[in-house]
Parts: sequence; structure tokens; C-alpha cells
Amino acid sequence: MFVGMLTTQVREQSLETLIPWAASQGIT
Repeated sequence: MFVGMLTTQVREQSLETLIPWAASQGIT
């Protein structure tokens, strides 16, 4: 269930969510 919710959120916000997360992880 949690994975499904997370996937939906990422799908809706995609880069808007992923970029700050990646930056916080030090990926960028």
C-alpha cells in the first residue's frame, strides 16, 4: 500500500519531488 501511494506521488510530482530529494541525498 505504502509503495503504491509513494509511486502515485512521484508520478504526479515527478521532478518537482525527485530533484529536492536527490539533492538532499547528495546525488546531484
